[in-house]
Amino acid sequence: PFERAAIYSPQPNASISGGKLTVEGAFWPLNDKPVILQLEDEGGMVWTRQLSLVGDTYVTFSTTLSYKVSKPTIARLSIRQADARFDAIAYLYSILVTLNP
Repeated sequence: PFERAAIYSPQPNASISGGKLTVEGAFWPLNDKPVILQLEDEGGMVWTRQLSLVGDTYVTFSTTLSYKVSKPTIARLSIRQADARFDAIAYLYSILVTLNP
C-alpha cells in the first residue's frame, strides 16, 4: 500500500503563528468526490476547506486555512475523501500542528 496524501507543508508538529495556515501537498484522488482539508483544535473548533482535485495520479495543491486561537493550541490537520458508493470516508491522513495567536 502507499499513501495517497503527501503534506509538504506544514511538517508534523510544526508551530504556526499569525492566524493563517498555508497547506501545500499532493493527493491522489480516489474518485470525483471533493477532497476535504480540515483543521480541528482540541476544543472542537473546526476550520474546513473543500478542494476539487481530479486525476489518475498525484495532484498538487496549495491553500490557506484561517484560524483564531487565544493561546498555543494543538490541532489536527487532516485530508480526506469519501467513497461515492457508500458515502463513507474512503481515505484519511492527518498530522498534528500547534496553532499560536
